[in-house]
Amino acid sequence: MATLGIVGLGQIGRRVAEIGAAMGMTIRYTSRREHPEVERCLHARRRELDDLCAESDFISVHTSTSAPAGLIGSALERAHGAVLVNSVSAPKLVDPAALLSTLESGSLRRAVVEGSYGEPWSRGSNVPGISVADPVVRHRLHARVAR
Repeated sequence: MATLGIVGLGQIGRRVAEIGAAMGMTIRYTSRREHPEVERCLHARRRELDDLCAESDFISVHTSTSAPAGLIGSALERAHGAVLVNSVSAPKLVDPAALLSTLESGSLRRAVVEGSYGEPWSRGSNVPGISVADPVVRHRLHARVAR
């Protein structure tokens, strides 16, 4: 059973948790406050960011843009092949140097990041397939959902 780690359990993060639980995933989250109703209904468990990264197969980031820059940085080193989905938050929340380092080491298999980082990628990167023309990290990934 896959584990979904959610950073930020506001309205969107909670909905992602509900979808993950409906798909049979184990839910872990980190948030400023506890969410006992989510823990009870979805059997979710609150974790510190480092532990969430170490335990999760998929990491989905849903924090406000007022969260500290580089919030998701050194914790990525504990990821074990997780896919980072920064689907809502501004790119400033994920430290690009830490992201690239984790991709290069192979502990993070793939990353999908919404927003633009400019160009932090080294042309001499050891990540297979990473280049300015075809980066592993895709910019401006959009999914439109009918309301």
